[in-house]
Amino acid sequence: MADAAIGRHGHPRAPALMGAALAIGIVVSVGATRPSAASAPRSPHAFGVKCVLYARDAAYRQVSPPRTVRLSPRAQRAVEALGQFRFRARLWLADGRPGALTTEVSQRKPPRTLTREVFQFNSDVEPGNQFGGGHGFTGLRYTNSARGEFQHYCNRSAAP
Repeated sequence: MADAAIGRHGHPRAPALMGAALAIGIVVSVGATRPSAASAPRSPHAFGVKCVLYARDAAYRQVSPPRTVRLSPRAQRAVEALGQFRFRARLWLADGRPGALTTEVSQRKPPRTLTREVFQFNSDVEPGNQFGGGHGFTGLRYTNSARGEFQHYCNRSAAP
């Protein structure tokens, strides 16, 4: 390793772009490289997204009954309050079809954003529900705070 790549304490320096990438947040690309029968290309408005939400209080008692949020090219935004948490989702369109999904989990009191994620879709292929347990293309996501725990997952669904 060249001397210029060693920091003053003898540790390798991280590339300058690494810090910038971490500051942006989490971006997850969703989709397959080849269309299959389950994820074959369809018309631009053929699919929507369904997110299933759960919450627990700070004592981590039984999880709440599930709530469902549905998004489609016609209904691109949703906000749902559940327990001490608020869930926001937006379906972003690209050329008239879903191009990305953003999700945000915040606590209600005091208001504070806890997590924000972006799931990008392949423009040629619908997102595949790739995680076991029926947890869609996002997998089961956990968000913890001093006020409790929020869980959610999103999967492809038929557009209304």
